[in-house]
Amino acid sequence: MRGLDLSRRSLLAWAGAGAALLPLLSATRGLSATATAPKRLFIIQTTNGVIADAFWPKNDPSLTQPLPEILSPLEEHKRDIIVLGGIDLQSAIDDTWGHGNSHDDAGHLLTGLQGAKGNKAGYNEAAPVANIASVDQAIAQHLKTTTQLAFPSLELGVSNMTSGHDNAETQRYTSYRGPAIGSDPARPDGVLTELNPYNVYKKLFAVDMQTDTGALDALRAERRSILDLVGSDMERLALRLGKGDKEKIEAHLQSVRDIELQLDAVQATGCYSPTLTPNVPWDKPEGISHIPEISRMHIDLALAAMSCDMTRVATLMLVNYGNSGVTMPWLGAEFTGQGDEFPIRDHHDMTHRQGQSADHRRRKITAEKWFVSQFAYLISAMKKVVEPKADGSLGTMLDNSVVAIMNSGSDGAGHTIKNMPWVLAGSCGDYFKTGRSITYDHAPHNGLLVAFCNAMGMPRDYYGDPKYGGELPGLRS
Repeated sequence: MRGLDLSRRSLLAWAGAGAALLPLLSATRGLSATATAPKRLFIIQTTNGVIADAFWPKNDPSLTQPLPEILSPLEEHKRDIIVLGGIDLQSAIDDTWGHGNSHDDAGHLLTGLQGAKGNKAGYNEAAPVANIASVDQAIAQHLKTTTQLAFPSLELGVSNMTSGHDNAETQRYTSYRGPAIGSDPARPDGVLTELNPYNVYKKLFAVDMQTDTGALDALRAERRSILDLVGSDMERLALRLGKGDKEKIEAHLQSVRDIELQLDAVQATGCYSPTLTPNVPWDKPEGISHIPEISRMHIDLALAAMSCDMTRVATLMLVNYGNSGVTMPWLGAEFTGQGDEFPIRDHHDMTHRQGQSADHRRRKITAEKWFVSQFAYLISAMKKVVEPKADGSLGTMLDNSVVAIMNSGSDGAGHTIKNMPWVLAGSCGDYFKTGRSITYDHAPHNGLLVAFCNAMGMPRDYYGDPKYGGELPGLRS
């Protein structure tokens, strides 16, 4: 674990107490600056598009009405999200080697640049290969110039154990270090996702998940002891002050008590080690049934790393760029068995036949709701991590982050990549104005990548190909 600055002020901020206590401590202990938490970026990649009328809010820019069915898992988080419409994956549409096909856009989703000529395995045809660092990697490398982090970024994924993203070179990655390797066919310089959550645990905490986590428990206890110390100092100070100042002291003491309760009730406050479900068969055929557990373990691990400030950038692939072989038995028996177009009823098969009948439509909507529910879980978990906001008030990790769920397709049955169904959450330090639905007029997606850069403190006028312009208008607060 990265070493932590155990100064009095940083401990208060780390415990989540900085925003409540530092203004008063500044006057009484000579401290002048207000603690701020770091910004983070977390991107979830999904695939196969959505059913449009079950996804986009209708004439509801302020999200005052109930969200459409696919987005319904986000209902309690409406004030924290931006639903985006009218954004096209234009760099993929224009690519010399592309087909405007959602299964072939892995090299474009986070890069926005003409690809190198790669080989589409099994089809004997060219396919684009990423030819620039993806935006998450660019931001992670920028952060390295100013901040020492144990892990510049985390690249996580869920395998379907059968024909997953490991098998296709052009569909294997979401993150890329830089230009393609070689030529005709080129190979992506991709960052392979870690599929094993237990390996992630060991990597982050340098211990096996069965190892005694007493050291981390001791850190939590130390944070509580710091709060106790601050409370005792304030109580002694109050004895020497007048009535007005005593009232201020009592108000801040109540803040200390409130934070103590938060430390008791919310394990995610401050640096912590997550609890993983043991022995989940992530790498075996029966692991299909455990995809929800694997997904949530990866999210928990990434947020633990961010809480400990080990990393500030993460991506999660759910599951590959076509989701062939991804049956969804946790949604019911009808989400398994023989497929209508393909051998099994996997996510890919359900998508191809989504318009065939009312039952096909219902299954497709239910499947997409599940993917959105993983995004909702991420948002909920971030909102449980108490941190100082950019203005010094008490907030959450979500307030200091931008997270996104980015589908690699629009209409999955047609493999289209126009009007991409994407959602953002978090203001990233008051950069984004949330609680809205924004519809653009065929805006290139590069403008969103630029917004990620600018929000994370890496100013850019463009990302990928400059011909696609700068930041999307209307996103900022």
